[in-house]
Amino acid sequence: MRWDDLFDDLEGQAEAGDRAAWEAVLADLVSAERAAVRMLDRIRASRDPLTLRLVDGQVLAGPVVEVGEDWLILGVEEVLVPITAVVTVERLSRAAVVGGHPVERALTVASVFRRMARDRCAVDVRLVGGTGLHGTVDGVGADHLDLACHPAGEPRTAAAVLRTVPVSAVTSVRRR
Repeated sequence: MRWDDLFDDLEGQAEAGDRAAWEAVLADLVSAERAAVRMLDRIRASRDPLTLRLVDGQVLAGPVVEVGEDWLILGVEEVLVPITAVVTVERLSRAAVVGGHPVERALTVASVFRRMARDRCAVDVRLVGGTGLHGTVDGVGADHLDLACHPAGEPRTAAAVLRTVPVSAVTSVRRR
């Protein structure tokens, strides 16, 4: 009788050890999965309006319109925001959509700027220091854009002052 009790006790300890080991492995897997999720993946899954605070002090709020590889478009005004300009996000869900569509993954913020240059659209560009520029995107390099500056409401002219802006200095862009 005592042997049966001993074996039952050993079997119970083994099952408890197996369960604890399995729970530890599961916790590691969950942690590793969460570590692979980018903030843009969570923004992509967002169904509720978000509030973003940017490095230049701007606070933007609204629904997420589109998400690319390193940018998002937010709000009714459809403001382009490079993810590097985001300091905090309010009301962000824990849900995530990893990766998105392959075309979305290929579209970087430089791709969006090239589209703006092709369309010759007027834009308001906010910069890290809190200053802003108005003009037309003339061209886009690997890490910068050329902006032909002109007053809002006026077309681009040959006399426009050309300013080269590092993409890393851009906090938001509004098409006009």
